[in-house]
Amino acid sequence: MNSVENELAKLQKRFQEAAKVIDDLAQIKQELDQLSIKYQDQLFKNSINLDHTQQQIKSLSNDYQEYKKYWNENFNVLIKKEQDILTKISETGNQTESEIEHNKTQLENLEKRLEETNVFLATFKNNVQLNQNLAIGSCLIGFIALILSIYSILFLPKNYPNTLHSPQESSPIPASPSPEKSSIPVNYFREAVNKATRAATLAQSAKSKEEWNLVVNEWQSAIDMMKSTPSSDPNYEIAQKKVIEYQKNLNYAQQQTEE
Repeated sequence: MNSVENELAKLQKRFQEAAKVIDDLAQIKQELDQLSIKYQDQLFKNSINLDHTQQQIKSLSNDYQEYKKYWNENFNVLIKKEQDILTKISETGNQTESEIEHNKTQLENLEKRLEETNVFLATFKNNVQLNQNLAIGSCLIGFIALILSIYSILFLPKNYPNTLHSPQESSPIPASPSPEKSSIPVNYFREAVNKATRAATLAQSAKSKEEWNLVVNEWQSAIDMMKSTPSSDPNYEIAQKKVIEYQKNLNYAQQQTEE
């Protein structure tokens, strides 16, 4: 009888231990369920944050592309306007000293207006939307174009007798070269301005790497010719400044070939 009671006591003890294990497992399962819910909530929040971050990255990328497009358009237009002004300066080489000084004053005023325009555009670029920038920039560029038109009408070089601009040179009929014409020195400043104007024109429509390589070649030729301007040339000081400006334009064009 005692052995039976002992066995029953052992079985009862085992049942109690099993019940405790079952309770422990139930508690562990409950804790696991709570952790699972917590991690699911955290994953959901992380997913929302990730979507928000991706939208911000996409928005910043679009803003960068719009800014790059805006800069390219306005940069090329301003370069071409500046080259037009330099072309007009080179054509005044045969005018009197008083006319040259007057034209230089007009040039300084126009360059000052260009600098003010650049500052104005930069201010609006940071404070208004891009479409408003483009509209205002178009108005300013039109105003500059009007000034350049008035400048070209009032200050075109006069045709003096016995100058290089003779009727024979302007005629479309080819003439036989003479010893006098062949002895005329090359106007490196004018040739450099022509090269720079062509480079600015090509840059306006350049898209592919090959097209930007052509722009690079034109800027390099313009720099080489501008450096060849002799110190006796009345435009020598301007030529030295333009070498620095042309180098900046060359660096920009070279960057476009690498993109």
